Amino acid sequence: MAASFTAGALDLLLSYPSYIWLNILQLGCVLTVVAAMFVWPSAVLPLLSIILGIELLSSLRNGAYGTEGSDLMQLIVFTSITLYYAVSDPLAKTAVIWFLALQAMLAYWTSGVVKLQSKPWRAGIAIPSVLSTKNYGAPMLYRFLIKNPRLTKVMSWGVILFEFSFPLVVLFGSKATLVLLLSGTFFHLMIAATMGLNGFVWGFIATYPSIYWFSQNLHWRLHRML
Repeated sequence: MAASFTAGALDLLLSYPSYIWLNILQLGCVLTVVAAMFVWPSAVLPLLSIILGIELLSSLRNGAYGTEGSDLMQLIVFTSITLYYAVSDPLAKTAVIWFLALQAMLAYWTSGVVKLQSKPWRAGIAIPSVLSTKNYGAPMLYRFLIKNPRLTKVMSWGVILFEFSFPLVVLFGSKATLVLLLSGTFFHLMIAATMGLNGFVWGFIATYPSIYWFSQNLHWRLHRML
């Protein structure tokens, strides 16, 4: 693509300051799509397509540099929502919601398994180690935790159990799922406040409605089978 017309067009579109206007357009579509759901439903899919298209262009522009797991999850969320409005079959819509919920639960569970296999996490030293870094550090919290190793170990295992049990709690019904999702919201807000990982708040909490719906739908189907 380096010598093609497409590359030249993308260079022009994704360079500064054009890229800033592209992000402003995306923000405008995001704000408009919320109102369109109630007053102009037919405009929802085109708006979502623009949002998704700009998100894909942003991924192409930035590559893997400076990205996190939340960026991929955010892309999955945008794609799923666009697909949901692109199909009319109720079964297809259900499949999209199930996919998004299962994808989110898999992400949590995988993260929990990886932490469970990590000696620093099991020993309770991973959290203060991260908080001591320049990029994700919180000096005051680091100094507090380093003086309270038992609390740090409890926090480490709390995170492991929270992530590891994510796909299991939904089996206990909507109330248990709601408690889990409220805990997840607090979890991500705390991480954003201490480590600056703001993207995870938007990327993962955006999947919570699908997880809650998945729990209800799963129990409804099980009840019908029984």
